[in-house]
Amino acid sequence: MALNKNSLLAGLSDEASRKSRTDLCEIIDFVLENIDPINIIGKAVELRTSKLFIKNDLVCDISDFKNIFVLGAGKAAYKMALAMENLLGYKVSKGYVNVPDLPEKNALRKIQINRASHPIPDQGGLNGAQEIMKLAKEAGADDLIICLISGGGSSLLPLPVVPLEEFIELNSLLLKSPATINEINAVRKHLSQISGGNLAVAAYPARLLSLIISDVVNDPLDVIASGPTVPDLSRFQEAIEVLKKYNLWTKVSGNIGKYLEDGLIGINPETPKADHPVFKENKVNNYILANHRTVLDLAAEKAKELAYQVNTLGSSVQGLAGNVAQDLIDKARISSGEKTIYLATGETTVDVKGTGQGGRNQELVLSGLNKLENNMTLVSFATDGVDGFCPEAVAGAMADKETLDKARELNLNPEIFLANNDSYNFFKNTGGQLISGPSGTNLGDLIMLVLN
Repeated sequence: MALNKNSLLAGLSDEASRKSRTDLCEIIDFVLENIDPINIIGKAVELRTSKLFIKNDLVCDISDFKNIFVLGAGKAAYKMALAMENLLGYKVSKGYVNVPDLPEKNALRKIQINRASHPIPDQGGLNGAQEIMKLAKEAGADDLIICLISGGGSSLLPLPVVPLEEFIELNSLLLKSPATINEINAVRKHLSQISGGNLAVAAYPARLLSLIISDVVNDPLDVIASGPTVPDLSRFQEAIEVLKKYNLWTKVSGNIGKYLEDGLIGINPETPKADHPVFKENKVNNYILANHRTVLDLAAEKAKELAYQVNTLGSSVQGLAGNVAQDLIDKARISSGEKTIYLATGETTVDVKGTGQGGRNQELVLSGLNKLENNMTLVSFATDGVDGFCPEAVAGAMADKETLDKARELNLNPEIFLANNDSYNFFKNTGGQLISGPSGTNLGDLIMLVLN
């Protein structure tokens, strides 16, 4: 929920601004409540006697298996694991999941949780990835593996072919570039022993069911968490081209460059493709339980309940944050509705050239601030509750004419902060930060623009 709702509403001089901000906070709270992984699993996965149904499809009879192992990684992995353990009970033999934050009180009994780092990998993630691979290889043909995948898995499940410190530096370079998540993961998969289908290969010949909460636009299975349980569609050539496209080829370590070049000429093996036995024999099934569209539909549902005229701009918004803000405001300017909301979900990018702090959601709102008309309120927030690199967990930002008035009072120029990619400190000073705390899930970003 919007934990700092009171501060977002404090000191507002305009009643329309207060109403817009109040409504936006209600929509955010409604969305976050309904995308809780326990609720998502509860709606999508069902056990009828011993038969397991996923999205009303009969998947298997769990009594056919000797052991059930639960593996996974991602921001939603803890709550997904808890939901599965509650559903299957004593039938779970054991499990292991990597998560970015440990719960205050761990309610898991059979599944071990391990803290790993996001968005930059660390040794904890590497240790956990090794344990997950060990457990996958332990499973036999009469065992069932349930793999729980959600956003953040690429960072939380590192098992690189190069030294960890070199892989960490690569991740930092990629995340500061304007590369899309598809491009970033094409590189990471080709330097990983667990991503890009390799976890599925390790689990073979066990039966593998992968339950996925998607944070990637259009749900490409091979990109979500770098696709550990699906055949990889990218190749070494693509990974090299991404690094060269963003002028990173000469900045990565020699080990990384050599490994990719050796892969290009066949010295190092390609990531597993669709012709691998584990995929040809239908040993693996992947199910997307929720995605960006889920968030968009929930936001629209609540907005209609609040009597807004709703305009949805799609669940696959991409591009530079500033360009997306401009496009959204341009569309809103031609609106004839007096109480209208524009909604979009997706994942924007930022070309980091400054030395400031922030994330794509705060940058999007800061980019749009000077363009907002008097009746507009803009918000963009990360459903995981963490937007970019900040000293504290900030989900995003909310802004309107009151924000601009506050900035003028403090003699703060939004354009100067924008040029330095310092959206965090701008909204820290003007009171526009949106704080929800880590939500325990990740379904991309929700962008909303209200005319009230």
